[in-house]
Amino acid sequence: MAALYVVFHHAYMEVKQTYEFPLLTQYLTDWLFYGQIAVDLFIVLSGYCLMMPIVMSNGHLVGGFFQYLSRRARRILPPYYAALVLSILFILLVPGMNQPNGVRWDNALPAMTPGALLSHIFLVHNLSPKYAHLINPPMWSVATEWQIYFLFPIVLLPIWQRFGNIVTIVAALSIGLAPHFLFNKGNTACTWFIGLFAFGMVAATINLSSLNSPKKILRWSSVLGIGAMTGLISIAYSNGDWLWDNIYFMDTLAGFSFACFLVYCTNYCLNFDQSYHPTILKIMASRYAVLLGSFSYSLYLVHFPVLSLLQRWVAPLGFSLPVAFTFFLVIGTIASLAVSYLFHILIERRFMRKPVK
Repeated sequence: MAALYVVFHHAYMEVKQTYEFPLLTQYLTDWLFYGQIAVDLFIVLSGYCLMMPIVMSNGHLVGGFFQYLSRRARRILPPYYAALVLSILFILLVPGMNQPNGVRWDNALPAMTPGALLSHIFLVHNLSPKYAHLINPPMWSVATEWQIYFLFPIVLLPIWQRFGNIVTIVAALSIGLAPHFLFNKGNTACTWFIGLFAFGMVAATINLSSLNSPKKILRWSSVLGIGAMTGLISIAYSNGDWLWDNIYFMDTLAGFSFACFLVYCTNYCLNFDQSYHPTILKIMASRYAVLLGSFSYSLYLVHFPVLSLLQRWVAPLGFSLPVAFTFFLVIGTIASLAVSYLFHILIERRFMRKPVK
């Protein structure tokens, strides 16, 4: 669902790049503006899922560092490189896709430079504003997550094993925010995501620890999660400029809220009457939501070139704002889902495996 929201966000931004939105339309569609928050959820969920087998194995990394890294590489890298090649083919073969035209795809250019190619091959493009969004802009977050995969067993896990949950969160937030405040306020790597990853780690620890009271966890996770998200929405609508100027604050508050939400959901599934689930859990457990989740990584990787290609095709048609908005949100989303599902069948699914027990 988070990946689908990213598609909605980029479809919305394709229209916003070209059209002037009336004030009422702007207000009604402003909820589509915060695509980065979906990436926050990706990072929290990653920390949560990677921590689960560790908690269940009494704090040990299953198979050791190299087996862990091998599992992560097999899952993440082949689809990433395949999507990278696909994006390059778009640029080389589709007329006009290799030239700036005043549209959002311009962020991907110039793509065919040694620096752009090498930085993407080695997943370090997120470290430089010059290269972070070239070739396929959303891929910057894949590089950030890949780098966190190394910090997890080398730095975060030893801190957690020795000092526990609170110190892990404080240390992760400190490590992540230090580069932002000390060196570069335009931190394209979003290094504070290390703290969000730690939120996910601690959420898994809270849920799977037999020392915790289920009712107490449910109550506090609900209150804290709703409180954090309410605060974030209030700030976004009252002072959005401040929020984007201090994006680390938005990401941290959203990450904390998502961690609470994961605690709530898992705790409810593990410890309460299975004959009743809250509506949100029923939605997430539905057939279509589970299907969407199965290829969400592919959706994230390939949707941006698809939307950009549609934009190039329809721009000469001169659609009005309502038609263009509907077209990108509906046809753009359907096209992105179709292409990404095909990409999933052909590429991603070959490298998926059952979770480590």
